[in-house]
Amino acid sequence: MKYYHFTQKNNILNILKNKKLLNNGTGIYVCDNVEDSLKFINLYIDVGSIQKENTIIIEFESDNNFTESFDHNSELLNGAKAFVCWEDVNIKNVKINSLY
Repeated sequence: MKYYHFTQKNNILNILKNKKLLNNGTGIYVCDNVEDSLKFINLYIDVGSIQKENTIIIEFESDNNFTESFDHNSELLNGAKAFVCWEDVNIKNVKINSLY
């Protein structure tokens, strides 16, 4: 299945080299469409957690199992859905999308 994950630009070389998203204990969060991913990004930009110029979206496929996450206010995010995996995520067919 195809997923979208945003990360800081300085992470991309390790992601591409390892072909993995590494779980640091807080889960790997993804969206199943780029529009929802952008809704989360804009929220994080609005609250000052990330800077747009340092953030990219990666599109990838994975055979890992993700479950829908309900730890966010979907109404605040205009219905955006997120999914989480609690282990390292193996990725393939990666495409990098800049926010600019």
